[in-house]
Amino acid sequence: MALFEATNESVEVYGDPQRERIVVAPQGHWTMATAPLAIEEFLRLLGEGSAHFVGDIRVLEGYESPVRRTWQQAFSSLGKRVRTYTFVGRSTPLVRMGVAAMSLYLGIPFKSVDKLDGLKPARRRDVAPESERTL
Repeated sequence: MALFEATNESVEVYGDPQRERIVVAPQGHWTMATAPLAIEEFLRLLGEGSAHFVGDIRVLEGYESPVRRTWQQAFSSLGKRVRTYTFVGRSTPLVRMGVAAMSLYLGIPFKSVDKLDGLKPARRRDVAPESERTL
């Protein structure tokens, strides 16, 4: 499991070997500050094998366009090594539109579900500096 954080975002990437899947769970407004790190970790976990991709977008508020393009490039080079694409959570209309656009670009069907068994709880990250957090 790896967690990458920046000012208004974080992304957790973890393998689920029992279900043969890799989960990418961004939070906040996703930028290129953490996207390349998440892709690198995803590719490391995938190794030479294959897996199901799960995008846990339950707490994703939005993203920069280069994030989607960078993931598209990574996915297009993997061919059939990514067995299926599943996105969990309805998120915002803009995020849903981006997921659909990526699927069309790659020519790969995806499914979108409200929940999926075995995921870690969705976490919201407090972006205020620790001294400004209120409990």
